[in-house]
Amino acid sequence: ATAGSYALKVKEYEEGKEEVAGIQNINIDVQSKESAEVIHIDKTTLVPGAESSLQFIVNNVGSAPLRDLTFSWVNADKILLPVGSDNTKYIKYIDIGEGAELDYRVIADSNAEAGLYELDLQLTYSDPISGGEKEINTIAGIYVGGGTDFDVAFSESSSGQTSFTIANIGSN
Repeated sequence: ATAGSYALKVKEYEEGKEEVAGIQNINIDVQSKESAEVIHIDKTTLVPGAESSLQFIVNNVGSAPLRDLTFSWVNADKILLPVGSDNTKYIKYIDIGEGAELDYRVIADSNAEAGLYELDLQLTYSDPISGGEKEINTIAGIYVGGGTDFDVAFSESSSGQTSFTIANIGSN
């Protein structure tokens, strides 16, 4: 049932009699349950110094539509930062059983040590029953690191000896 106030007509009977002894109207208030979750992050590994897309999906898992949502994330280590926008996105409406995709462009610090970094996720939305806001705080992990890669180049050759230059061109 959707949220609202409903009238319920109750008929009273006396035991053993078929006629109605009385009728009462009772109002019943039905409250809906709003609930959202950040269910998916499309990337779990980012290469330092390389711009990447990062997508979060917010799903409505409650029994009422969600309105006026605000989603943001923070990496306290400042290893991962958004590029071209801030870290906050706004969603006007998510219907029951639906979701919203939030796209970011991000860069992991080129000097970051390879490892797992924590993202603090925050989602707030309007609660139509209380008139206030509900807030969900959770965490997610993003691995920053990449593959190892080397470049070998010929330097010089003389008297039967050859020199090469080896450069680390990977992100580790």
